Amino acid sequence: MPSSNNTKTFRPLGNLLKPCQVAGVTLFSVIEQLQSIEKIWRNVVSPDLAEHSRPTHYADGQVTVCADSPVWASNIRHHQVSFLRLLRARGMSDVRSLRVRVSPVIPPPKASPPVRDRTPLHVVRAIRSSANAMPDGELRTALLKLSKALRS
Repeated sequence: MPSSNNTKTFRPLGNLLKPCQVAGVTLFSVIEQLQSIEKIWRNVVSPDLAEHSRPTHYADGQVTVCADSPVWASNIRHHQVSFLRLLRARGMSDVRSLRVRVSPVIPPPKASPPVRDRTPLHVVRAIRSSANAMPDGELRTALLKLSKALRS
């Protein structure tokens, strides 16, 4: 119910989301945990592999890592034992396994060149006619260039 003194009370978003819990786990704890795992992951793997993979889930001792192509996923699977050992050495002692998934990054669509309707011939002729009647040489040249560009 709105207050009668017409002032708004703003509360931090974090205070509103703190009660959001699923099975006793808060939203923030999950986000913080994934951020922590991602930071450790980036320190454990090569910069190239870090660019093409990221941890996306952690539960029951299993870290799910998404790679953006089958080649990178295969690379992770191939080095899985050493990655697990390094993750444990960096403080994730309860990690028992890695699950690797391929989740390609879909690039944004390429911008296609704008479709330009061809300017009607009568408009080009009108511009050319106006240019020829123009006493200002600089403006005449610009209008003639324009009429030429519109026909190309």
